[in-house]
Amino acid sequence: MNIFDALGIKQIKEDVNYWFVRTQGGDYFDDFVADNYIGIEWEEIIPDNISNVKQEDILKMVVEKYPNESRPKYIANQINRFINEIKQGDIVLIPNKNSEIIAIGEVSEDKIYLDYSQDKYNIFDFFDETDGQETLPKLCKRRKVSWLKPIKRTELDPYLQLIVYSHNTIVNINHYANFVDRAMSDFYVKGNKAYFTYRINKENDINFMALSSMMNFNNLIIAFINKNINDNKLKEDMNNIVCKINVQSKGPVQISGAIAAIFLIGVVSTSLFGGHYKLDIEVVKLEFETPGVVEKVKELIEVINENPKEVQELREELKKCQEQLELTIPDTNTSPN
Repeated sequence: MNIFDALGIKQIKEDVNYWFVRTQGGDYFDDFVADNYIGIEWEEIIPDNISNVKQEDILKMVVEKYPNESRPKYIANQINRFINEIKQGDIVLIPNKNSEIIAIGEVSEDKIYLDYSQDKYNIFDFFDETDGQETLPKLCKRRKVSWLKPIKRTELDPYLQLIVYSHNTIVNINHYANFVDRAMSDFYVKGNKAYFTYRINKENDINFMALSSMMNFNNLIIAFINKNINDNKLKEDMNNIVCKINVQSKGPVQISGAIAAIFLIGVVSTSLFGGHYKLDIEVVKLEFETPGVVEKVKELIEVINENPKEVQELREELKKCQEQLELTIPDTNTSPN
């Protein structure tokens, strides 16, 4: 177990790509989620050496198999993305019907697999005479996906909601990576930075003074940490924390910065919300890349538990923010007091 796992903090790799994969109007959404995969159509295009086929060879097959197709390059490009560009660890988003729900998942394997477990339907013959309903063609070209969470489109960042208007089968959405990361987890580490997101859930206009009080509350947390943890580098990191706000009514307030600084702010914030850390430092391997983080977390937890008066004063400030903004914070591996 490393410290991320011990504190319930998600680790997101820096070198992954992000993809929005269509489900043909939501028709394949339930199958994708239930059977842990994504698939792509154009069933006549199944190369013999599917893991190493080149895009130009895919294009030749498209022209041969679909001679009347008006956009062979588009089809070849989409199949090439599915076969050659999507990799293990990449993040995929898929929409249900009307894009009301977006499922977020992680590609589980590098290899493509072909599924012929049922008879493949003729792509032009979907009619099922037994019940008078149309049946869908089976998507044989597949990639395994571990689904992480579903999320309502209305709960996504407004910028991320724009992806549903793309009409391509597979769309690279790397430029939305920060919004996807935040949708996956409110407390995560990526590269040499950590990210912690407060959620303002108030539906109506946000009062300026209430928002200012929340910012001041974070200043009080930082002052509490700096007072009790004597570390000049940590103080410097605290001064360099970045805040991003996307609040018209309800919305996120995200802080990011050096891992140690954000970790400690997260520890204090979670404790103030009623969590009580029971982190067994002895089981945490010291393979963490940022020196001293484990020791600082342990020291701060002891400070929190030994200074109930100071903590209670911070909690009272937090209570005001909760009442004014309906504030919530990330879930972590804590237990109630």
